[in-house]
Amino acid sequence: GGADHGIRVAADSAEVVRGEWWVSDHEKGKVRTYFVLEVESGQRFWVFRGGDGIHASTGSLTWYMHGVLS
Repeated sequence: GGADHGIRVAADSAEVVRGEWWVSDHEKGKVRTYFVLEVESGQRFWVFRGGDGIHASTGSLTWYMHGVLS
């Protein structure tokens, strides 16, 4: 399993970006779901999951760090 990073707060809602945003035909129908996470220390991160979290056809279903928020 993964490490426990003390995530305590997620954004009020996720932001979903659909494949039309990307130029590549390969990316059409793909989804990125963005979240703001806050860890116990108060540091906040902007992360996204490739896909909708259910269907592999929508993306990798893998989590990525997009940025650190201040």
